[in-house]
Amino acid sequence: MPASPSAKLVAVDEPDSLTASMESQLIALYEEKSELQEALGASTSEQIIALFRASGENSFAESLTLQLESLYAEHAELQDALGVSTATEVIALVARLRSSVRQLVEVEKRRLDDQSLLLTFHERNL
Repeated sequence: MPASPSAKLVAVDEPDSLTASMESQLIALYEEKSELQEALGASTSEQIIALFRASGENSFAESLTLQLESLYAEHAELQDALGVSTATEVIALVARLRSSVRQLVEVEKRRLDDQSLLLTFHERNL
């Protein structure tokens, strides 16, 4: 069985060092196995090979194509609806909208404060 690229065998002279090295390698392998299980639902080489054989190369390419088409459609939808399509542009647009709303709220607060002062003035003069 070929060693995975992440599993590195270390040559050591001391028995304690050899034990520690083997232990750390074993821990790394179990962590890698856990990551594979979590990400793919498979953790042995046989399971992973079967997973890819079941999906086939065409299915993988089709999946990538569908994802790319979906991204382009989303890009076009954003461009049509908002006039922007990149994440940076959308973030900048939202920031400008927030700023505009804050300004409108401040203007309305000042207008209401002015009306309140005017009403208070009229009440005093009645």
